[in-house]
This record gives sequence, structure tokens and C-alpha cells, in this order.
Amino acid sequence: MKSLSWTKSEIALAFANCANLRDVITALETEMSAQGEVICEIRVNDMALTEEDEVKFADCATQDLSSLSIVTNRPAELVNDALRSAVSLMPQLEKSALTTAELLRAGEVTRAANGFKETVAGCQWLVETLLHVRGASEGTGQPISDLANWVKSEKLIGRVVIEVGEAHAKMDSILVADLLEYEMTAALASWKSTIEGELARKELDRGLDANP
Repeated sequence: MKSLSWTKSEIALAFANCANLRDVITALETEMSAQGEVICEIRVNDMALTEEDEVKFADCATQDLSSLSIVTNRPAELVNDALRSAVSLMPQLEKSALTTAELLRAGEVTRAANGFKETVAGCQWLVETLLHVRGASEGTGQPISDLANWVKSEKLIGRVVIEVGEAHAKMDSILVADLLEYEMTAALASWKSTIEGELARKELDRGLDANP
């Protein structure tokens, strides 16, 4: 990861051919791509831009930019960061699933509602993130090493999320509790093992590359 920044005068020199913020961002993305980097963050006038901001302020004239900074990283490192974030989320999701199951069995449906939403939303984030990671890994030329196990974990948690949703829709709190305590935690354990194995192999490959 690296950071680059420009003052107002430096912006005028470096992006003399850019009429607005849209042109500046396009020029930066092209340059970073040529260096094998992707932009993770853009700050303009000390404000971090969201994707919506990039569209909203796209026509902002280059001369109105008083400061500009970016944070970049290599795609492979972004993949590793996403994997580490997923692993760090696992204990929280497992705790939420178990606590929600306990509340449901105790008949405390109202108190369990927030925990249920948190658990399901977290698992959905996990599924979406790891599907993206699989595609991004292929794009970096470093595909998932144990794809069969990865797909197995994908299918397992996907199935559990669907089953939990269906049981919840039927208001079968006991079944929801059982699925959360046993099936969901098993799916999370499967993912944890799969991701940790992938990270370990990536670290090993990095070490071998560094010591030919």
C-alpha cells in the first residue's frame, strides 16, 4: 500500500490536460493500472470520496481542487485484506448466532430479532465478499488454490442462509435456533478453515517467490 498527494499547484502541473475531477480520476486510474496498482481511496479537498461523490462532483473544475491524495494497493494484497477481514468477522458471527439461538429457545423473540438480522446480514456480506474474492483472485493470476474446498464452503453457507430464511418466514423459532446453533456455526467453521488455509498457502507462495 502506498499514498500519493498533490497540492493545488502540483495538481495544476500534474493534471494540466484534465478539465475536471472526472478526467483527473481517469488519468490516475490509468497510471496506477500501468503500475499494477488499484486505487483504494481518493481524497479531494480533505474529503474522502465515495463512489456517489465521484459521480456528484465529476464536473468539478480541476482548478477548484485545492488538494488531492490517493491510497493504492496491489490487487493481490486487496484480496488478502478481504480474506483477513472475513476471518476476523467469524467469531462475531458465531457469537451472534449462538446468542440468538439461546434467546429464541427462551421465547425472547423480540430480543432475538436484532441478533437474527445481524447474523444473516453478516453471513450475506461474507458470501458476497468471498464470491468477489474468488473472481478477483482469478483476475490477479493467483486463483484460489483449493477451489473444490472453497466452492464446498460457498455452497454450505449459502444453503444454510436460505434454510434459516425459510424457517424464519414460517415463524418456526425452534428450527431457526437449531439452524443457527448447529448448521450456521458449522458453515462458519468450514469457511474459517478454508480461508485460513488459503492465506497460509499465499504466505508460503510469497516466501518462495522472495527466496528463489
